[in-house]
Amino acid sequence: MKVNKFKAALFIAAPVIASGGCARSDAPKVDEDYAALEREERPVCAPPSVPELRAWGKTGMSSGCYIQHGRFLVAEGGTIRFISEYDRGSRAGHWKWFDSSGRVYKEKDYSIEHDTPEKEAQ
Repeated sequence: MKVNKFKAALFIAAPVIASGGCARSDAPKVDEDYAALEREERPVCAPPSVPELRAWGKTGMSSGCYIQHGRFLVAEGGTIRFISEYDRGSRAGHWKWFDSSGRVYKEKDYSIEHDTPEKEAQ
């Protein structure tokens, strides 16, 4: 489904807070809603906010800028693939990446020093 591919690319390129799945297979108009959002200009988000697609109402979608804060999880194929945490837009805590069988293949600890987007660019 088009929406899932977009969300997956967004999560890999620039992790954002997962909002509970705006791509629902039982929603009849998801593709139409996605297409409508694609026709409009995408939000330009000032750091530390990031663009995100979210569920809106029972079957709609919204697009906007949000501050990354709290726990962030990604699941794919019924398996957790990524666990992380943000503190007001900065990477924080212990991050883990999982392979398709659920084994940790990468870990990084942001507890000692927050990793802001500005620090990454330097």
